[in-house]
Amino acid sequence: MTSEWIYIPERVHLSLAGSGNPWGALTSFRKRILRTLHDYPDIDDLARILDNTKEELKREIEPLLAASLVLERDDSYRPAFLVADENETLRVV
Repeated sequence: MTSEWIYIPERVHLSLAGSGNPWGALTSFRKRILRTLHDYPDIDDLARILDNTKEELKREIEPLLAASLVLERDDSYRPAFLVADENETLRVV
């Protein structure tokens, strides 16, 4: 009998580290921001892609900065942890 690891999206869970209780900072829109920041750290690109103003995005990013989930440098942002989407996870599997 062979056992094979099968990728089941419903069984994928978030795993992260941050200061305090970072889970409270994660709304569905902020999770989308984190995923987009993975590839596009420039705030202008982020605003265009997510169809928001820079000011709106900065307000949404503030709680992520406070929870140490995002790092800021020169008006660009990066997740402070690895972000992998389904396609990246499947490549590893």
